[in-house]
Amino acid sequence: MKKNIIDFISYSFVALFVFVALSKLYIYNEFVSQIRSQVFPDQYTFVIVWGIILLQLTLAALLLFNKTRLLGLYLSTFLLIAFNVYIHLVISNFYGYMPCSCAGISKHFSWWRQLNFNYYFIVLGIIGIILSHWNNSIFVQRRSKANG
Repeated sequence: MKKNIIDFISYSFVALFVFVALSKLYIYNEFVSQIRSQVFPDQYTFVIVWGIILLQLTLAALLLFNKTRLLGLYLSTFLLIAFNVYIHLVISNFYGYMPCSCAGISKHFSWWRQLNFNYYFIVLGIIGIILSHWNNSIFVQRRSKANG
């Protein structure tokens, strides 16, 4: 049962990251413009654009395999927490202006909707991490009893 939940969570992240990365590639020029409208200096646009896309595809790959799934869950959850820190800074007017929320999951998502969407996946990630550790500790206990 725990394995099924961990798989569901992992594949949900995979679907999210692959969808977002491919959609950003599909509208590449628009995505570059969206990143330029954020608070980051223009000289970092190329690195940020490709960094986001490659990071999401790498995380999706990590989540596909049992040996790297836990690392993928940790990194995915951390990435969404980092995105949410940025969103909180934007919403609190930390940067002095509010850039468009168009660079997120969907250009139709407001900052608040993006924030809540990310929190949903952060909670899923934490559940996946806890269940993975719990699952691994039970597996180790069973294995040591079998060898003992």
